[in-house]
Amino acid sequence: MTPGSWTFRELLTEVAPEDLRDEATAQAIRTCIVEQAPRGREFLPVHILAGLGAWFATGFFVGFAGMSGMFDDKMVLLFTGLILLGGSTFCSRMPIQEVFFRQALLAIALTGNALALVGLGQVAEPDFSAALTIGQLAICIVFYPISRSQAWRLLAPIGVALFAVIWMFEQGGHGGVHGRHAVQTVALHGIVAVEALLFGYLWLGKARPDALEPLAYAAALMLPATLVSVELAQIDDWGGLIEVRLWPSSLILGAGLLWTIGRISGRGSFRGSPDLWFFFGGVVLLSLMSAPGILVAIGLLTVGRWLGDRILMAIGYASLPVFLFTWYFSLEIDLGTKSWILMGSGLVLLALQQALRWIGRKEATT
Repeated sequence: MTPGSWTFRELLTEVAPEDLRDEATAQAIRTCIVEQAPRGREFLPVHILAGLGAWFATGFFVGFAGMSGMFDDKMVLLFTGLILLGGSTFCSRMPIQEVFFRQALLAIALTGNALALVGLGQVAEPDFSAALTIGQLAICIVFYPISRSQAWRLLAPIGVALFAVIWMFEQGGHGGVHGRHAVQTVALHGIVAVEALLFGYLWLGKARPDALEPLAYAAALMLPATLVSVELAQIDDWGGLIEVRLWPSSLILGAGLLWTIGRISGRGSFRGSPDLWFFFGGVVLLSLMSAPGILVAIGLLTVGRWLGDRILMAIGYASLPVFLFTWYFSLEIDLGTKSWILMGSGLVLLALQQALRWIGRKEATT
């Protein structure tokens, strides 16, 4: 029997009373018996009810404040939102373990964020969407480093991308046909490029600190969300909110995917690497013929598989069928031609798989 490994029975039967006079022994007893004692876990429905109660309480508070006329003034709305967001951010740094209080802080933070943005948008009218985008970006820059709420750190950057896309859609009503298309095109490809760079930096760069992990997953969600909304908005049957050519985004994402494969494989050159030449040709064809979202899904699956990150792979698996559906639906050709394209694509993929297997066997024998 050694200090640090006693059982409760040994403590009762084998420790002599005079041993307790030793401070080191007493400290070992406190460490092993008191501090490391297992804590009881609450029943899962209790956690769920506590979380729902926190959100309902916050909702009632905001509802009564609105009915009282507290939010009629836009400046009051703005400053109230900032106070709620700042107060909840400060409290999130405290060691609070109770589910009700943690969920209440998250609900208050999101509510304060929304109120501040609505107030800022009303102050900046008629540039409401631009104010939302800039305001959310400023809120992220100021509050992200000091907040300890992982959920808010995940949702706040996604809000920046969402408001940027909404602002881009609103540009469709300004500047005439040619000016409208030019603004939307530059804005879309600029958003895609920034999101791709952010994803590459956070997932393929140097080791990131734990504080940036929510931002990394937010970056993984930004690209699919942006491109899905754009591709759906281009379908005439669903509104036709935007009319832009997506091939520049495909080229940007294709170049990023090629760099990703080179980074993962550790080979800076395609020379002497026939398997990489196959991949290079496939990425080029996808960049020219398919939707950019398919490249995003392939990139997410590739990086997720390389890092062994199941969440990243789940995002890739969930987004791939969505992008395939939107790409297939947006093809302006008859159903028979679409069927031939699908069969041809399947044959090409099967041939590519067999070629890669043959190359792998050849390299293994040599």
